[in-house]
Amino acid sequence: MAQSTQTPQPADLREGLGLVGLMAASRVTLLLLLGWLVKGKEFTDDVFMHMARVRAPFQMFTGVRTSHQPPLLGVFEAPLAYPLQMFVSDFYAIRITYLAYETLAAWFFWLALRALLPQARERRRAAAAFVLLPIGWMTSVVMAQDEVVATAFLAAVLWLLATRRLWAALAVCSLAVLSAKIFMMIPLVALVLLLPVGNLVTRGLAAFVPIGLVYAWTLFALARQHQGAPLADFAPNADFGVNGWVLLPAIPPATARTISSALAVVGGMVPLALAWLRPKTFDVRAAATLFGAMFFWVLFLFYHVNPDYYLIVYPALLLVLRSRTELALAAAMATAPYAVNFFYGVDTAERYHTHGGKEVFVKIYQMFVPVAPALLLQIALWATTLLTLAIALELTRRVAQRPR
Repeated sequence: MAQSTQTPQPADLREGLGLVGLMAASRVTLLLLLGWLVKGKEFTDDVFMHMARVRAPFQMFTGVRTSHQPPLLGVFEAPLAYPLQMFVSDFYAIRITYLAYETLAAWFFWLALRALLPQARERRRAAAAFVLLPIGWMTSVVMAQDEVVATAFLAAVLWLLATRRLWAALAVCSLAVLSAKIFMMIPLVALVLLLPVGNLVTRGLAAFVPIGLVYAWTLFALARQHQGAPLADFAPNADFGVNGWVLLPAIPPATARTISSALAVVGGMVPLALAWLRPKTFDVRAAATLFGAMFFWVLFLFYHVNPDYYLIVYPALLLVLRSRTELALAAAMATAPYAVNFFYGVDTAERYHTHGGKEVFVKIYQMFVPVAPALLLQIALWATTLLTLAIALELTRRVAQRPR
């Protein structure tokens, strides 16, 4: 497939800037409304961790551990969040940072759309979905989760692939593993194996040597301070997830992590093996389909999956939609994980009398919903699990049926 590398024309620029403006305006409006609703009280559990990382973005390199996240994430959060904290509360500082990254993701996503889809109607449908689907604004503004940074990286990778900047796509994806989310290893492995540029050894060295050097330094620095290895000792309980593992009987975290890690690796490698067996034609649509298939198998099989993890793959998913029916499926998939999160939050707040910003959501729920949140939590878990499986199967089928 021939990819467009031309400079956007004025009409195209207006379309792209309109998308970015709509994204930014909608998120700022939502943030102001949310702040008024909860009176600026924090209701999530992670903002303290995010801001600790912002205030010390390089501490992992000196042997002071701030979180289990990639070592460079704070470096990408601090330029906005650090100065903002001097003028607004942490509640607003981190959310403004993440809505800025979501707006950047929208720009890269539009650039990829422009290169891939010549029809303005198709571009606008995908762009509208990117702005409106709840997986976006729930992650950035409402729940303040750093997966928005990874989403911006993946959207940038897709744009670079669409414009045939293949080495740049590999470099950006490698940086994303260090700076956004370990899940970005999924597209990175696919790029190393399948990019039609250079040879396998050269691509592998370019992708993994920077990662190895950074992690070697941080592990050395942390070990000197007896801080332990980042990521290796992170084992939350299975019941915090939004997929089928929560529906199983209680499983010790170590057991769930071991079993599900093996299943997720095998599941994620199946679409990659199918792509490897096909001729090495790797345009951006094939890449987006493969990334989506691999991501969704991991999201289906790994035991600890938060709703915000789904946002990372949405730029790839929306690039390969073919009909309104598929858009409806994507919309359901963008809603169900946060339905799990919402019903879980209300249920635990009711049972444990949680105070703070969550009280507002509990009161709204009790006012309008006569059903116990535990029942709706089970329904949402089943919906999320089955939708994840359905999309994983469909995208894998498309990978397997790419024309020879």
